[in-house]
Amino acid sequence: MTVWPIETHISGFIPVARVLRDRGHRVAFYSGNELQPELEREGFRVFPFRDLDHRFSRCNPGTAVTRKMGPRARVRVWQNFLLGSVPGQLQDLERIGAEWQPDGIVCDMTMWGPILVLHEAMQLPVAVLAHTAYCIIPGRENPAPGIPLPLPRSRRMRLAERALSWGLDRIAAGVPREANRIRRQYGLPALSGTVVDFTGRMPLYLVPSAPEFDYERCDLPGCVHYIGPCVAEDEMTPAPVRTMRLDAGRPRVLAVDEAHGDDSQLLRIAARAFAGSAVELTLLARQGRDLATLELAVTAPNVHVESCLPLRQALPAADVVVADGHSETVLAALSHGVPLVVVPHMLEQPQVAWRVTASGTGIRLPARRSTPQRLREAVERVIASEWYTRNAQRMGAALARQGGAARAAGWIETMLGPNARLSCDAAAGRGLSHSSVTTH
Repeated sequence: MTVWPIETHISGFIPVARVLRDRGHRVAFYSGNELQPELEREGFRVFPFRDLDHRFSRCNPGTAVTRKMGPRARVRVWQNFLLGSVPGQLQDLERIGAEWQPDGIVCDMTMWGPILVLHEAMQLPVAVLAHTAYCIIPGRENPAPGIPLPLPRSRRMRLAERALSWGLDRIAAGVPREANRIRRQYGLPALSGTVVDFTGRMPLYLVPSAPEFDYERCDLPGCVHYIGPCVAEDEMTPAPVRTMRLDAGRPRVLAVDEAHGDDSQLLRIAARAFAGSAVELTLLARQGRDLATLELAVTAPNVHVESCLPLRQALPAADVVVADGHSETVLAALSHGVPLVVVPHMLEQPQVAWRVTASGTGIRLPARRSTPQRLREAVERVIASEWYTRNAQRMGAALARQGGAARAAGWIETMLGPNARLSCDAAAGRGLSHSSVTTH
């Protein structure tokens, strides 16, 4: 398991690793040393970053794109993170490969060393385990999944998205050039498209969602499989009594803090929107958040602030969830059959918000229009219509049908095949070399 030590990235890996271990496989992690204690408590062997600069381990480029910067500057931030870290990854993983001789890799979708090089240079099957609620691989039905626009339903919209995608590819032209420079060092041929396109050529690509949420796409490579959210069984514990002691006769709204840094604008807007209203509002602050920094000034008796309460324990008491649109939060709400109002800001949030709208499981409220009055009106609209709740419940059933961590483990076992272990001679010859590699 090769994964960045970012909470939203690692959360799906641990349940899958548990299932694989319970089925008799040996599982180890390559990640930042800040995750080592948690993973070792789980009983997994950990290979911490060594040659990989620890500044990459502490860097989440998602925080950078919240600043006011242009497209080229954002591309530079992402390129440094995704490709600047690859040489260190490869040095670490070559050493791990020689010592531990893995039969396959389950890879973070943003850790590109295994995808760009190891799959071919070490002849290791690579399974990409995504953390987004939709598949980012483009196709004819959705030519630019990374562009925050609704599903193109007409020829004109598809042409517009292709034009936008072409423009972004021109801005990001340095990314495939740098990727190909790295591949040439290992004797590998140049990519014919983008790195994102290339991820669709891995043996396995797992998406923690359902086709019903991702526009029912039929244009994806055969390696792509939807598996639903990967959560552990112990994460489905009942809600604590204190969150259930809300006025049962009033709608219950849960606003979730997903902000980076000290910005929790959504919670402040929600507090102003519903203070003194006819709903019970719970403001859920992210774990470790200093509530004093939120400046909520909550005095209304119908507004409650919870800190360090796991989302899964607060959801059963909610009728509507208000969130920025992180994949993990949206999938958790829908898994509980709770509709949403999504106020997207960055990363995958705009794309997730459009899918919430398209699936009828909630309302998208653009961040630039998110005043207290408009947020209250959107929430009241969801509360007033059972249509959103029914759709959310149907989506929860669709997500559950995908099988979660157990289904993911099954696909990984299928990728590895019945004879996963290579012979000692073959394993000994699987070293990574700049000058002599075997490709296929």
